[in-house]
Amino acid sequence: MPAILPVMNPTARHFLLVSCLSVCMGSLQAQPEADSVRSIRAAVRAIDQDRSLRKVKLENEAFLEPETIDGGGELTGSFHGRKLVKIECWLGLSQGIETKSYYFRNGRLLFVYEAFRQFCYDTAREAWDYNRLTRTFEGRYYFAGGTCIRQLVRGTNRHEEESADPLKAFTDQAAAYRHRLAAPR
Repeated sequence: MPAILPVMNPTARHFLLVSCLSVCMGSLQAQPEADSVRSIRAAVRAIDQDRSLRKVKLENEAFLEPETIDGGGELTGSFHGRKLVKIECWLGLSQGIETKSYYFRNGRLLFVYEAFRQFCYDTAREAWDYNRLTRTFEGRYYFAGGTCIRQLVRGTNRHEEESADPLKAFTDQAAAYRHRLAAPR
């Protein structure tokens, strides 16, 4: 096989070398992220399947300001011993239902799933149909090492402005909910 690099001019040889290194580095970085996402998914699955978790449930004003939610809300904390491993939040809003699930490993945010299902509008009746919902937003956020390593989002989020730094937004929300779940009732 003939040697191609010696006959190439130095600029082309440099460009080829840099291109090859860039491709290799990109695939090296993608592998740890894929491994982290697989590990996070396994941890989330284990939490969801653990029937021994102790659940603490708060409703409406026990964790919400009375005037903020039209259809009520529910906050559920799942504990492994004294350690909080999952928070689930369900909010009934005037235009639909918002759900968020926060998962933790060693006290740190690991994964967040959020969805918004909007009430359907019945054009024939010219009224909202509160029995029919359509999913308008779904987001999955994976965290490792204090950063969001992957986010998968479909649809339009009501909180687009919060999405610039999902780790901060979700960490702040989770901290407030954690405080409510730990407060004496």
